[in-house]
Amino acid sequence: MTTNSVDAAQEQGTFDVLSFIEGTAYPTDEVTVYTDVISGDLLLKARDKRNALDESPDTQKVKEPKYKALDVEIAELTAKVEASALKFSLRGLPPGIVQEIYGAEEDMTPEASRDAENKLVASTISNVENAQGVRDPRVWDAESVAKLRHFVKEGEYARLVQGVVRVNFNASVFDQATDAGFLGGSSDVE
Repeated sequence: MTTNSVDAAQEQGTFDVLSFIEGTAYPTDEVTVYTDVISGDLLLKARDKRNALDESPDTQKVKEPKYKALDVEIAELTAKVEASALKFSLRGLPPGIVQEIYGAEEDMTPEASRDAENKLVASTISNVENAQGVRDPRVWDAESVAKLRHFVKEGEYARLVQGVVRVNFNASVFDQATDAGFLGGSSDVE
């Protein structure tokens, strides 16, 4: 006689809520960070020139060669920026782990707060690949994140931190899902 695993799990005394919660899947996200700052800056300037050319009163005959040159420059710079991409795969952490990382937040010095943020970012990174899809096998730690933070442009690092925040602090997702009436059989949905 075979035992149905669903029946076994539903038997009195077999459900373990803590084991169930420990196995909870948390949100994931991907964030792309670009490291070629010079090409990024030149790309923005080339796009500004292209936009200014669109607005100039010159005839199309005068604009055409300028358009072609700018389009080539924009395409080359875009390829360089895209080749500098680092794709960070992120996985959210249980709230208890996040609290352990941050501890008593009100007593933190700025250095301790930065160290806690580095540890949270490191703990949230599950994978990093370059633009060619080659994976970095490193296990991230606070020291590695501090080094990354030191060398990556501020705006790009901020993009990574925003992804970390999205996957770790999204209680509103659960609130919205349960308030929408889909899970609770709310009487406001008929």
